[in-house]
Amino acid sequence: MLQDVQRFVFIGKPRMDNRKYNTWESATVVVFVRDSDHDLALRRFYEVVDQHRWNVIRLEETSTLIKESVRYQGGDVWVAYQKTIER
Repeated sequence: MLQDVQRFVFIGKPRMDNRKYNTWESATVVVFVRDSDHDLALRRFYEVVDQHRWNVIRLEETSTLIKESVRYQGGDVWVAYQKTIER
């Protein structure tokens, strides 16, 4: 069964226990989650953000990606989309 890929864009700050980034830094972060149910994907999104030790300041955008559009765009977005589908 094919599942949709949900895209979440958020403004975030690294937590104190984030080993890669400093707490004074902030970023716009994009997360892809494979799930057709948006509510389940949103829960998984918050789990992923927590695992990577980020705090969400503001959720900017959520959307369901359209495979053909992402393939047409190509590049890193297409690679990330394919990795999301595989996992």
